[in-house]
Amino acid sequence: MIPTIGYVHVTSGSTVNMRSSPSTSSSLVTTISQNNKVIVWESSQNGWFHVQYNSYFGYVMSRYIAVTDDGGIGEVATASGSLNIRQTPSSSATILFTAPQYSVLRILDDTSVSGWYRVGNQNGCGWAMSNFISMSAEPDEASMEYEVYGTTTRVTPMGFCASYESVLLTIPSGVSLPLLPITVNNHTWYKTAYGGQMGFLDGSYLNV
Repeated sequence: MIPTIGYVHVTSGSTVNMRSSPSTSSSLVTTISQNNKVIVWESSQNGWFHVQYNSYFGYVMSRYIAVTDDGGIGEVATASGSLNIRQTPSSSATILFTAPQYSVLRILDDTSVSGWYRVGNQNGCGWAMSNFISMSAEPDEASMEYEVYGTTTRVTPMGFCASYESVLLTIPSGVSLPLLPITVNNHTWYKTAYGGQMGFLDGSYLNV
């Protein structure tokens, strides 16, 4: 699920805390307001995401990050009723929210824990038992690091992979980035994040 776009979703109050490590006792980095966009770089099974918000990096509890655009796609396939989304991959873990039968979930991780998927929707992120989800599209493969060469690199906006699309930002030479390869019309592009923005990078500018 690296990198993935998420949005702050809190059910009480208007902000969520970003902390220096995945613990409520760690130091406060900053607060992030409701509906603000973050980039999720890493996830852990203990209920935290390593995220970027503007120029800040830190940890936010995953229950407060809604992922609705990235990841694989699955449909709740319970025999009847809603599916419990839990804080950790355990049937005794706290229920964060429920997903109605036939509703769509974003699948962020389908390999770390046998029998469980890490999922997200507009209510946040958590864990669901995999046998109650019908997956129609798998999550992105693990990202890899490449080095950018040349003077600058053009990144086109998310959702587009064409050289004629508008330039979102430029990336200096020598920067290492986590990238996810995507092939469009026999040409390789890479999904990436840099400077708080996400977009697509032309593979011609990479030194593998």
